Amino acid sequence: MKVLLVILHADSTRGGAESYCVHLLQGLQQREIDARIASASFESRIDQSDRIELSLSGLTRSGKYVSFLDSLESHLSENAYDIVHAMLPVRRCDVYHPQAGVESITFPRTNALQKLTNRRRALFAQVERSLIESNRPPTVLCMSNRSREETRSVFLIDPSRLITLYNGVESDRFNPDPARPIDDPPRVVLVGQDFARKGVDLAIRAVAAVPNVVLDVVGKDDPSRFLALVNEFRVASRVRFLGATGEVETVLAGATALIHPARFEPFGMVVPEAMLMGVPPIVSKISGASEIVRDGIDGRSVDTDDGYAQAIEQVLANHESMRQACLKRRAELSYAAHLDKLLKIYESIVAAKR
Repeated sequence: MKVLLVILHADSTRGGAESYCVHLLQGLQQREIDARIASASFESRIDQSDRIELSLSGLTRSGKYVSFLDSLESHLSENAYDIVHAMLPVRRCDVYHPQAGVESITFPRTNALQKLTNRRRALFAQVERSLIESNRPPTVLCMSNRSREETRSVFLIDPSRLITLYNGVESDRFNPDPARPIDDPPRVVLVGQDFARKGVDLAIRAVAAVPNVVLDVVGKDDPSRFLALVNEFRVASRVRFLGATGEVETVLAGATALIHPARFEPFGMVVPEAMLMGVPPIVSKISGASEIVRDGIDGRSVDTDDGYAQAIEQVLANHESMRQACLKRRAELSYAAHLDKLLKIYESIVAAKR
């Protein structure tokens, strides 16, 4: 099987879709699949033989995106692949896999200024709609059932082409040390960029209501706008902003719980990562990752902004049983299981072409 992965930048340090794409290249090749990446830039560890370099020229961001699309079209007109798997809107592909959410759904939710000024995102949404509603639509991989239903409500597409595929976690990387004790005092971790969307304020309020609990906020964003809230609740000694990290597993090690009170999140990769580390997650029901959490068994799924403090208390009271329940799901939530499911999807698409 010959597979082409498509991403704007094949650089895992950017996180999200970029990290997934680079990791997928490695996973496919380990399964002896002939896979390459088509992109405008590449991180150094990707071999030259695995790169298909696309253009990203133009005076504006939208102009550069059109250049990228034209370059991809030119390559596809001269080269044949069994599967073209795109992580962003393109003019044609076999698998469309929007890791950051379906643009036609997320872009209309932005503010009026962004709608007027972010021409590239508007173009993303336009290309995406043309792709999904074309005469030969791709299989759309949705990050959650919630995302699948939202996509179905927006597009004219055969529902059988919408498949929910939860992302998997690298078991070797997210592997807890059984000799390490749980931190005392209890430590709750929040991981993610865009602190407002991730609900950092909700996490601060929750921790303020639960005595003797520390909150570590990890991610690239400006914490200054949340310091007033920290001071208001007098929890400066219990709330720490640690900045960005490339080693989430180190931050999760020894933590009592993960808190993920996102106001919008197609999935939330840190949730299964925490579970593989034996760290029970406390997740907003708005997050797609809440679908993998068994409420009250291996974590908590919260549907109100004022429910997080009680959820922390419940995890503290049942921590060991929840921790063990998380660890029992390591194989189910692993990257190997994810890749098994993806390859079956590839095989069904190839079979349908014959």
